[in-house]
Amino acid sequence: MLSRNLVLRILPIIAAFILQTPAIYADEKDGWTCQGGWWYDGDVQTTWPCTGDGSDDKDGESSGDKGSPCTDTSDENMPSGTYPRTCIETSAGTRCWYTYTPSGVVEGSTYPLVIDMHGGGGCASDSMAMSGWKSLADEENFIVIWPQGSGGEWGVAGSEWETVNSETLAEGGKATFNAPDVSFLTSLISTTSAPINPERIYTTGFSMGCMMALRYLLEKSDIVAGAHCHGGYLVTPTAGTSITPNTGIGVYMTGGSDDDWYAMSSSQFNIWKDFSDPTCTESTTSYTLSGTKLTSSTITTCGSVSRLVVSGLSHVYDDRMAALAWDALKGVSRPGAEDDFGEREEVVVPIEEEEEGGKLDGGGGGGAAAEGRAMGMVWGAILGVSIFVFLG
Repeated sequence: MLSRNLVLRILPIIAAFILQTPAIYADEKDGWTCQGGWWYDGDVQTTWPCTGDGSDDKDGESSGDKGSPCTDTSDENMPSGTYPRTCIETSAGTRCWYTYTPSGVVEGSTYPLVIDMHGGGGCASDSMAMSGWKSLADEENFIVIWPQGSGGEWGVAGSEWETVNSETLAEGGKATFNAPDVSFLTSLISTTSAPINPERIYTTGFSMGCMMALRYLLEKSDIVAGAHCHGGYLVTPTAGTSITPNTGIGVYMTGGSDDDWYAMSSSQFNIWKDFSDPTCTESTTSYTLSGTKLTSSTITTCGSVSRLVVSGLSHVYDDRMAALAWDALKGVSRPGAEDDFGEREEVVVPIEEEEEGGKLDGGGGGGAAAEGRAMGMVWGAILGVSIFVFLG
């Protein structure tokens, strides 16, 4: 029989293996690869940073795996009774979104619509839980729609994808993700049964969703009045493009001083200013953001275009941004905006039964992390038996 001293020597080795097991399984990432500090889905770069050791940061939320509670047509963290799901058939397959109508909405009236898009690789429920627009809708009485990206991604190059992708590849970059999201969002607006005011439609989003919010405003300013972008930037129009948004649009950009993605928008304030009102007077002010933490910030404004930089903030959601953006954008409207986008057949996909776990208030995970936890339990049992046999 093994001596007590020998057992005590091997226990730390077993314990170390147990603690390492989840990370070992998390390295797989369902086929994703870590390159240059970012996860790649095939040849397409996502917005998930990686360290090469199996850990990642899913748009600001630490996670040991890439297991996701959502698909293109379902999201287990979006209760159907609170957030009804609508799906339509598009050229890229079935696409869905979730709608929130505050209790203050009454029949016979119309209300502003905010389309809130999640970050790359994320879920509609991510934005619902963390962007701040849901609680603000209750206070300000507007409707929120959370669409689900195709495979969790967005076609941020819009109608210019072919040119943007060719230029990116020619420069040695990775392929640009392509999805017909400009037409999808237009179909969403025309299909929704929510009582929306067609003159007050706004897009918003985080990270890749932020990029899509700006792209849609760029190409469809006859439909949307303004956009809020947090932690991202506009894939700018290619040289010689005829894409030019209407004047008078509202743009509110927010992000952190420590956010490399947002840093790429530093020169875009002037682009949007020139689009909206090149005669406006620019001003820059500093103040302190309140909330759960006090944060210094600097905002540059010109007419209905603003760019806010939050000191020390990295690439994460910040629910304080919703109220700031709404205060700036709610007065911007699109008089005469199209309210008839043509009839489209609505295809409602049956709601899958929700499974236990994976809810926002606990549980969750799956995939690699779930395997890691399972293996940890197995080795934990072995460790427990070892202690009982040899030390009991």
